[in-house]
Amino acid sequence: MEAPPKGMSAAAFNEFMKGEIESRYEQRDGQWVCKTCGGTVQQTTCYVSEHASEFGETHAGDGEVRRIALPYCPSCEGVPQNTSTCVHMPVLSF
Repeated sequence: MEAPPKGMSAAAFNEFMKGEIESRYEQRDGQWVCKTCGGTVQQTTCYVSEHASEFGETHAGDGEVRRIALPYCPSCEGVPQNTSTCVHMPVLSF
């Protein structure tokens, strides 16, 4: 699994990740496995920059970067090449 597309809202990002994980992997005997080949799922780190949605496509933010687990099947998918993305969320409140 590659990192999600850039520029999603935080809610859309969470839904995307949930959908991808549910469609690709499942738990068997307390272990995550690939639904296609049955192989053990591995993980790497995905770096997610937080950007202010108020500034549109400028990708402006405060520099906060979250690290999340990015699962993948080494047999079917190989090691992800894209491990960074960004989410756009409202940060200004008056």
